[in-house]
Amino acid sequence: MSTPTLPAETLSVVIPAHNEEAYIGPCLDALVAQGDDIHEIIVVDNNSTDRTAAVVEAYADAHPKITLLPERAPGVAHARNAGFRAARGDVLGRVDADTRVTPG
Repeated sequence: MSTPTLPAETLSVVIPAHNEEAYIGPCLDALVAQGDDIHEIIVVDNNSTDRTAAVVEAYADAHPKITLLPERAPGVAHARNAGFRAARGDVLGRVDADTRVTPG
């Protein structure tokens, strides 16, 4: 008797960001390098006054799995929750903008 194959789960990663221009690029590089393991990356810009949004937009142009979402209510909890509400994955993850995930 064979065990039925479970459907693949999709993973969405949410990144709350406030003035993370210097960190968000390397974070996105590390996440994109995971390949198909991550199905969606949502960066929630929480009222940044630097070039965070512009950096994310450039990445989104090159990588369709990246989405930039604005959140006006200040605070990481508001940004995180906005990202979770927008996420479409079966499994939700969250990292900080200065996080570097390792392969696998």
